Amino acid sequence: MRLSRPSRPPSRTDAMLPMMNVVLLLLVFMMLMGGVALAPDPVLVPRSTQATPLAADAAVPELQLDADGVLRDRDGVAVELARWMTQSPPQSLRLHADAQAPGPVVVGLLQALQAAGVSRVQLLATQRQ
Repeated sequence: MRLSRPSRPPSRTDAMLPMMNVVLLLLVFMMLMGGVALAPDPVLVPRSTQATPLAADAAVPELQLDADGVLRDRDGVAVELARWMTQSPPQSLRLHADAQAPGPVVVGLLQALQAAGVSRVQLLATQRQ
């Protein structure tokens, strides 16, 4: 025996139901994944291995790099690296860099010192209070 179903005209809601399900699933997925966003890895700055400041050694040349990226000698006089290196090209030196000095400037200075033949650089940064 066959029973016939009562025929009902398709409504607009029936056609929208699958699309609404997909949209709600996407909404829930986005809400869950938005809270799981990965934080960038923090930069770990190494701690000083020396509790007291280094004593000034007249045999080791010193340069200072201030926060504006200006290079100075031990007396605080602004110097050009090329001219300073031709006067007394050292094998090692101490570079006192201000903590606020731009990173690319410090890296560029270290590369220029390496190209000039300096084999050892002690990079000293000011301690933040």
